[in-house]
Amino acid sequence: MRYKRILMSLIVLVLCVQLSGCVKTWSVTFNGSEDVDGWDIYHMNSDNDNWAISELGFELDGYYAIGPYSFTTADCTLTLVFDLQCDGSNTAYMSVEFADGNQLIVNRLRFALRDMGNVSAEAYWVDDGSGSLVTGATIPALDHDGENKIELIKKGNYLTVKLNSIVIYNGNYSYPLGYVVPYLACYMVDASAATLYFKSIKVQCDGEIIAR
Repeated sequence: MRYKRILMSLIVLVLCVQLSGCVKTWSVTFNGSEDVDGWDIYHMNSDNDNWAISELGFELDGYYAIGPYSFTTADCTLTLVFDLQCDGSNTAYMSVEFADGNQLIVNRLRFALRDMGNVSAEAYWVDDGSGSLVTGATIPALDHDGENKIELIKKGNYLTVKLNSIVIYNGNYSYPLGYVVPYLACYMVDASAATLYFKSIKVQCDGEIIAR
């Protein structure tokens, strides 16, 4: 009887593995210097000049960061969690994207949020290498004083973008490359005292994860 139970357990385990497919996961929780090892960090065209990593998270002010891995797949999901503190007098810009891994980005899937905190001026857009896919004002579901989650879900030539579980975009895009690399960018507007800390990032894909 004991052997039958073991055999049944093994069969259930094999079925679970088969049903789950070959999804691979890479993730980082930003709370120490080792969590940005392998990241390329570049200064943007901005007056601001600061980036830092601490127990509060990964802070970019006038910088953008390119992840240490590329993902060779048609299907990929990026989940980004960040903590935001902003208001009408202290605004911020940030973007997250899948891109081709070069400094001069040609092909990408980007979700950008501008003037966060100033509800009369803030806006968002989703774009790819061919241009804008969708734009809008007054960013829906954005928490100006707390934690937010962005999801980029790429399936073949179909993209879904979510902010705090609210669908921002759901449709086709033009993106010819067979691999993607995560990009993060952020800056505070003028003398803004806003803060934005990237807390964690996770990429799930059904292809290969390759160190750049």
